[in-house]
Formats: sequence, C-alpha cells, structure tokens
Amino acid sequence: MGQVLKIFTDDSIDIDTPFKDVQATAFTILERQKIIDIANHISTNAKFDENAFQWDNIGKLASQFKRHLRSILLMVDFIAPLTHDPLMDAVNFLKVAFIKNKSLGQYPSDDLPNQFIPDSIKRYMYKEDVNGQKILLVDHYEFLVYRLLRNGLKSADIFCRDSINFQSFEDDLIDDIQWQQKEKLITDTGLTVLNQPIHSHLVELEHQLETRITEVNQRILLGNNEHFQIKNRGNHSRWISYKPL
Repeated sequence: MGQVLKIFTDDSIDIDTPFKDVQATAFTILERQKIIDIANHISTNAKFDENAFQWDNIGKLASQFKRHLRSILLMVDFIAPLTHDPLMDAVNFLKVAFIKNKSLGQYPSDDLPNQFIPDSIKRYMYKEDVNGQKILLVDHYEFLVYRLLRNGLKSADIFCRDSINFQSFEDDLIDDIQWQQKEKLITDTGLTVLNQPIHSHLVELEHQLETRITEVNQRILLGNNEHFQIKNRGNHSRWISYKPL
C-alpha cells in the first residue's frame, strides 16, 4: 500500500498522464479489491490487522507451499526432546494423512492435533460457518506446522539427525554400549582428566584461574600490557583500555 501511495508523489510520472494509466500502475502493485479493503480500514479509522492480512494471503498461496514443503515433511525425520511434543503430534498426523493421499479437509476439525497452536494465533486458524460454528482453516493449519518446525530447528527445540546443522547434542555423543568400555576410550583419546575426581578437577581449575587473574593484573600494573593504562584518583586507582598510537 505504501508503494501505491508513492505513485502520487512520483515525479517520473508525466503530469498529463491519464488517470486510468495511473490506476493501471497501482493495480500492478496491489489488486483493486485489496486497495479497496485497505482504504476502507483507513477511512473508518479501524486498526489494520497485519497478521490477518498475512494469513489471508498464506491461504491464497497454499498450492505453492504445499508443492514444495509436503515432500520435505514426508522425507525428513524430525525429533523433539519431549516424548509427547504437541508439534510433533501434528507433524506425524500430517505425514500419515499425506501418505494416505488424504486431504486435511477430509478430517473433522477435532481430529487434527491443535495443542501446539499458540493462543495468539488461534483466531487466524478458524472461521465461522453460517451456523456460527468454528471451522478449522486447514491451509493455515498446515502452514503453521511448517513455520513452527522452522522456528524449532533454528532455536534447537527440534532436531534432524540426518542434518549437519540441526543435530541434537546427544547425536554427537557415543552410546551407552560404547561407554561401557570407557577406560579404554579414555586411554586411547588421552583424556585422562576424565579419571580425575570432579572436586579435585574443579580445585585445579580454580587455581589456574586465580593464577591467570593475578598475572594479568601484574602485567597491567607494571605497564607491560600496552592496551591498558592506570588512572589514579586519590586512594583509588583503576585501569582503562585504549589503543596506542
């Protein structure tokens, strides 16, 4: 809509250009009905719901995202840390439906797992029929599953063992059977520190840290670290960092 409004201040458009040509340019940016809808919102001082506008367009693009994303959903195994993750319940439901070549619209709305839907999104997942009953918008529902899967992978709440970037930490660890030979593994890898009691190891690390802190402060006090200067004010002194010329 912002691009449409900029047409009225575009100096590259000749002042004698017929208005129908200006309209035609506007309609290439945003179709007529959408301009009318947005104009009505503005003229009635109603708050424009960007999320509603977005979800409405997601529904119109359903055939495109289904064509690209359904095959990925069917071929990739996604894993969640929780045994009964609500999102994974929805993922598995979609997989079964697609394998059976069934449309989500063939299922009653109550059959589709909905515990994963955030409360803030629910208003965009349903519409009312002529009897005032809520009907699930299955295209919105399917896209929400894809979106939350993407978000889960990025936040490391969902994993994919066949991926390099989205594996869980546990996938990089050896299994319990291999760990039964831990003495040999520790010897072969040279990680003898694993045989040290944890309390002794922490004491040793603490000593190393305290020694390093002392060494760093002494170098600053002696002027050996050129990236710091000592500033004295009365009985107090502090050091600041700076870049030498």
